[in-house]
Amino acid sequence: HDDDVGLIDAPAKLLQRIRLIRPPRRLRTRLSRLLYSVNPWRLRSIRAEGVEIAKTNQVGGSWVALLLRLFGVRVFARCGYLLSRRHYKNRNYLLLLASYPLESILYRAADLVSVTTEAAAESVRSRIGGSAEKVFVAPTYVDTELFKGDATRKTIETAVIYVGRLEPQKNVLNLVKACRIAGVPLRIIGTGSLE
Repeated sequence: HDDDVGLIDAPAKLLQRIRLIRPPRRLRTRLSRLLYSVNPWRLRSIRAEGVEIAKTNQVGGSWVALLLRLFGVRVFARCGYLLSRRHYKNRNYLLLLASYPLESILYRAADLVSVTTEAAAESVRSRIGGSAEKVFVAPTYVDTELFKGDATRKTIETAVIYVGRLEPQKNVLNLVKACRIAGVPLRIIGTGSLE
């Protein structure tokens, strides 16, 4: 969907080389989206359109990048967190049995793997052995120039808002504690195991 590429903040010359690929909106059910994602004719046509690199945003759904690998597309695996670790921490052992092998296959097949912490990088490196140099850390960060405190203000008149999944890895409980200590109202929007 080329109109979505315009939402990316990058030079026009770079944007001309980016192609976002996702199923049409009419594919509303999980089964229809799954069938769309593994359709070998669609995957072959993606490669024929000149796609050279597939970048994942998480491990879930990375099978599409792995299938594109079969057609000669290079893979950049970006992981905000290790899915298997999330399933382990949430005691979802059935999903852990599925996610751990998928991660291992993805990490080995990828040309490049990006994780957010050094601990995650070490975990990935231990799984892939000799290809450890392809793993790097790109931490999730807060722009402290944009989001910085004002020492002259004694109180905050507005509430802090959190929008996201309510899961342990999101560290929402520390946000709750910080707002309580600061005496700042907190609005939470989301669902999850901590709800």
